Amino acid sequence: MKSRFIALGLAMLFLAAGTDRSEAAHQAPLSVGTDASPVPAASATPAGDASPSEPEPPNATPTASPLQPVRRPKRSTPPPGFRTAPPDPARNARSTPPPGFRTAAPDSKPYRRMTPRPGFRTAPPDRLPNARATPPPGFRTAPPDPLPNARATPPPGFATAPPERRPDPRVTPFRPPSPKVTPVVAPPPPARPSAVPAPEAPAVPTAIPTARPTPRSIAPEQPTVPDSNDDPRVQGIIRRPIRELAQIGWMAGTWNARSVEERGDGTTRNRGTTTYVFSPTMKGRYFFGADGKARDYIFITFDPFARHWVLVRFEGNPSYGIWISDGGWKGNRIEFLSNFSFANGRQYRRRLTIIHKDPRTFGIYNEEQLPTGGWTPDDAVELTKQ
Repeated sequence: MKSRFIALGLAMLFLAAGTDRSEAAHQAPLSVGTDASPVPAASATPAGDASPSEPEPPNATPTASPLQPVRRPKRSTPPPGFRTAPPDPARNARSTPPPGFRTAAPDSKPYRRMTPRPGFRTAPPDRLPNARATPPPGFRTAPPDPLPNARATPPPGFATAPPERRPDPRVTPFRPPSPKVTPVVAPPPPARPSAVPAPEAPAVPTAIPTARPTPRSIAPEQPTVPDSNDDPRVQGIIRRPIRELAQIGWMAGTWNARSVEERGDGTTRNRGTTTYVFSPTMKGRYFFGADGKARDYIFITFDPFARHWVLVRFEGNPSYGIWISDGGWKGNRIEFLSNFSFANGRQYRRRLTIIHKDPRTFGIYNEEQLPTGGWTPDDAVELTKQ
């Protein structure tokens, strides 16, 4: 590489010398001889000559000659003793250094491909400190510590403590009960006897709270409802139709109804007229009746297990209850007594009677039992078939 730069410098020096000679030849005037061959009028005066020819005055007019044509110089002639420097086409670009000046090689990329001088030892590049640097001979490096206090190997003879275990939150530590200390109380001083004994206060009876009795089942032991449904005898009764409902088959149809309410003072109030509809429901196991104002719903059926009639009624007050008839139909009437009945938040003992007057008329009469044991009418519904 160094020899190439030296050859390049010598070539530039020869090129500059040739350029100076050509310029001097062009600046020298030419003379024309008799043989029409150009002859130089005077040799070019070298730089630094002590006897140069006198130049023409600057304002002199050239004289025309038929034998020697006058040519104007292309470049101005410097005065005697003036040394001209070669032209600098591009400053600091291709200037010719003086003889004996050594040029350095161009530095294209610093610290990348610079050629060191002979005898200079370069160190290897340091890519990553503390990563892959080669230690000097005799230098002992310690192994890297990945995680302190994690897997560090203790030195020989160093006793490590066992890891601290956290207590299990599911285990309750045993704490011995604290002894109970009973304070010693001094006995009260004895009362002094008085001459007149004080009268004894009457004993106040203590009210013993008693819990409400828990209702017991009829049988001391009986199966649950799901177990009872699996009984073959129960299944045989459930699958048979209830033939007793045929006794109220005449109720099916639409009925015009007039409702009357009777008060305790003997006065009555007419609640208006409406329409009732009765029909079998729930696969023919109930008879259902309802008025057109959605204020009265009645369900009637016969219990084949208990062998009695059951009536369930809901009114819009709200009032509701379950009535049971053990005697059943007697002639053209049936009487139900309430097992429990609530109206306006109070429990009442009530009696409901249905009277079948003729094929096109029947009535529903509701009564209430008084504290004296007698019965007073509450309301009555008279129905006529359409």
